[in-house]
Amino acid sequence: GCKLDPTLINALVERWRPETHPFHLTCDDCTITLENITLQLSLAVNGPFVTGAVVVPGKEDLRETLLGKWLLRLVDFKECGQLSWGLAVLATLYQELYRATELNKLSIGGCLLLLQSWAWWRLPFLRPQVDTPYTFPLVEPWAEVCRTTEETQRYPIAVRSTLEIRVQVEAKYFAATVRHRSTAQT
Repeated sequence: GCKLDPTLINALVERWRPETHPFHLTCDDCTITLENITLQLSLAVNGPFVTGAVVVPGKEDLRETLLGKWLLRLVDFKECGQLSWGLAVLATLYQELYRATELNKLSIGGCLLLLQSWAWWRLPFLRPQVDTPYTFPLVEPWAEVCRTTEETQRYPIAVRSTLEIRVQVEAKYFAATVRHRSTAQT
């Protein structure tokens, strides 16, 4: 798995500007956006969104408050998957970055994996150096297919033609489905 880099996260916190929400860098000011949430975490940013703070009067009320406020809403996994979690993740990260800039603050929460992956994407010179080549276990058996030069030259043509045929078949299926639905509704 990917481990968090506390030095990188600390350096980003030092450059965070809580008044305007960018990271102040010598080259430019930049920030994490909802687009980054979608691209890096594949979280929805459209649709019904998760919002609201939970106010808990005391420790004894925590369980009941959480059960009543959120957990009962999360029982339906299909509905839960339709919620826009992206805004909540970004807002929480911004809130944690803001808190981390306070004097004597020693910890930070939020989606720090997003913060780190965003930094590696936006500032590629910060990416760790990888000494071992990436392996793709699901692809490795198919690598044997393209070993000879002749096969390597034929492979792109075969992929393109297969893809074209598949697209045509799916387009015909889609058109037939749309026709069927429109006649069924009338």
